[in-house]
Amino acid sequence: MNFSEIEAFLEVVHNQSISKAAKVLFVTQSAISHRIKSLEEKVGCPLIERQKGVKTIRLTQKGERFLPLAEQWIALLEETEQILHHDTSVPISIGCVDSLHPFLEPFYKNLAVQQPRFDLWIQTHPSSSVFDEVENRQLDVGLVTIPFYGDNILCHPVFQEKMQLVCYRDSYPDGLIDPKELHWSNEVYMNWGSDLQAWRTAQWGPAATPSIRVDSIGLIRTLVDRPLRWSICPASVANHLRERGNLDIHDLTQPPPSRISYYVRHVYPLSNRTDGIARFNSLFATFLQDLPPYIQRLEWSDNLI
Repeated sequence: MNFSEIEAFLEVVHNQSISKAAKVLFVTQSAISHRIKSLEEKVGCPLIERQKGVKTIRLTQKGERFLPLAEQWIALLEETEQILHHDTSVPISIGCVDSLHPFLEPFYKNLAVQQPRFDLWIQTHPSSSVFDEVENRQLDVGLVTIPFYGDNILCHPVFQEKMQLVCYRDSYPDGLIDPKELHWSNEVYMNWGSDLQAWRTAQWGPAATPSIRVDSIGLIRTLVDRPLRWSICPASVANHLRERGNLDIHDLTQPPPSRISYYVRHVYPLSNRTDGIARFNSLFATFLQDLPPYIQRLEWSDNLI
């Protein structure tokens, strides 16, 4: 067996699809199928069940037993290459939701100047995708805003932040704002989760449908561009937007529930990633000790390191 065969097998398993694995590896589907067949011939048994009309793959019993061995084989190969090339960098791949990036910028910059240096890969995904990638060991750690749990996943709350009103400058008087003073037709709405949806319904009823919906914080800054326009955001996002736009921030008399952010990692990470994860955790714990006043740090457990 060789690297390309093991690599093809793992990508098919992680993506649950030969076609998706082919796209990831920039080869044809027939090339993936050939590599899998060659691997099966070498190990002496089928690893993947083949069923007509079924798009997702399923491992045979022997395939299930072979999977952890294949992952260890790749990890050992990477470690061997690092030793042979005297590479002192420590690999770490981080998955994070888009709205946390502005708050984490100082932390990322600190990671980038560490010695020994990190071989750093920061990826942007929705919370659910971060969880899937961590579970498949495609990401080493994740920072998400929706909790997920699994037998092989550690998910731990690390900080929370209140939800605040962001509005065009001087649209509303200084101080606390009663949500009843706002009109939902002026809202630039971003879906921060079910808690915000429930809060909106309690304030204005189920018929109060926002006329402007966005899916990135940059669009909030773009569209809260005239008097009375407003949006509800986590405090870190609100402060980031105010620094870059003609905006005010107000607390609400009856705010939505605070947003909680979670740290995620695999319970059994790849052996060549444990050092990077340990260093990341130590630096992240230090970062959490000096948070701005609008962020509340939650307990950082020692078993994360």
